[in-house]
Amino acid sequence: MQVRTSNQVDSLDWNPFNNLAVTTSCLTGKIWNGELIIYEFTSQKELKEVRRFATYGGNTCVSWIGDKRSILVSASDDGGIHFWSIINKKDKPIRSLVEHDDIVTSVSENNIDKDVLLSSSWDLSIKLWPAKAEHSLTTFNGHFDFVWDVKWNAKLKDIFASSSQDGTIKLWDQRQPNATATVSCNQPISRLSWSNFSEHLLASGAQDGTVSIVDSRKPSEVVTQNRMHSANVKAVAFSPTQENVLASGSDDFKVSIMSLEGNTIKVNKTIESHTDYVRCLSWSTTQGVLASGSWDKSFIIHNL
Repeated sequence: MQVRTSNQVDSLDWNPFNNLAVTTSCLTGKIWNGELIIYEFTSQKELKEVRRFATYGGNTCVSWIGDKRSILVSASDDGGIHFWSIINKKDKPIRSLVEHDDIVTSVSENNIDKDVLLSSSWDLSIKLWPAKAEHSLTTFNGHFDFVWDVKWNAKLKDIFASSSQDGTIKLWDQRQPNATATVSCNQPISRLSWSNFSEHLLASGAQDGTVSIVDSRKPSEVVTQNRMHSANVKAVAFSPTQENVLASGSDDFKVSIMSLEGNTIKVNKTIESHTDYVRCLSWSTTQGVLASGSWDKSFIIHNL
């Protein structure tokens, strides 16, 4: 199922209640803005639009938070983090936090402690936020170039990882001010995804098209890697329901479905449905489908 949008799709996220959040950005012309659109995936396997918000800037990330039923957080190229309620009648964010000095590239909610968020930015920093506060708690510094992504560990509430244009992945413990380990990758790393089944496995996507698996217990070595794409990997996501299955999306317009078998990444399927950069992926935890979003002004629901 392919759904056309007015602008380029930059991020999307399923919640457990069959709602899909999609953000788009207008990246041409004099006006730089976008939209946040909420869809319901009905029992008839159709998408029904539930809510639409205009955003006053480009969007880089969106995520359901809290009970994941009605509140979302989005990241913006204006340096802001914006909170939205789909049950609030106002068409504006219910709250905005602006502390970063450049584009916010990602936002991640702690899977265990729902009261804290992380954000990463081109200003080289990572910030820790209380979900209901007006100011950040901590700023983590350690990267020497753009920070592209930050992700909480799916099983360990104090552990998170970050990736950067400086060619490293850093592992962090929120109780310590400095990174606990650094993985040297020799390539800028665009995206990260922790396994939902193993607290130690971390997938990464690099700008040379490589998908790698790192074991956080042995950060000095890569478990396995495979050059899955011919261009920048802008999305990587472990399946939340199928152990050792993951997907990647790339600027080569392709989506790859892979499985981790021992120390090998095996390609199960390559999807060539998009006609421009693939910028985002999200697995549904209830429907067994994968959504991909692209700069071809569309997103696709893949039945796998």
